[in-house]
Amino acid sequence: MHNSKRKDTHKKCKIAGTNRVKTLGPSQESLKQMMTRNQTLLQRSQVAKMQSEILEQARIHGMKSRQVREKQKRLMKSREGRIEAFTQVITNQGKNTPGVDGEIFTREDQDRIVTRLARTKDYRSKPVKRVMIPKANGK
Repeated sequence: MHNSKRKDTHKKCKIAGTNRVKTLGPSQESLKQMMTRNQTLLQRSQVAKMQSEILEQARIHGMKSRQVREKQKRLMKSREGRIEAFTQVITNQGKNTPGVDGEIFTREDQDRIVTRLARTKDYRSKPVKRVMIPKANGK
């Protein structure tokens, strides 16, 4: 089945002095985009596989078992898991709301943040920003 929405990454050019047309391969930019897309899909599938292994172990041994905790720890420390977590943070609805430290993260910050997290052994996230809403009865 032909997909009419697919972008044609090949360009055609006419060979000088002839009536022949030569098809050129994808441009460097489109190759980078395809590689990035493929890398993202691979990372997501690796994270999904790890998550399904955790779920399977939890069904067999229980959520608080040593096997489940070890797999959860491996997922949290993996580069793919950190990238997926970062992607969820920068694509959610509150992405433009600064945290308690006043920072807003963008896609350009991804490599820097993930690398910094990988170097930090005992990273502890800061608490979630808490905003108290006064109630009508004063409590």
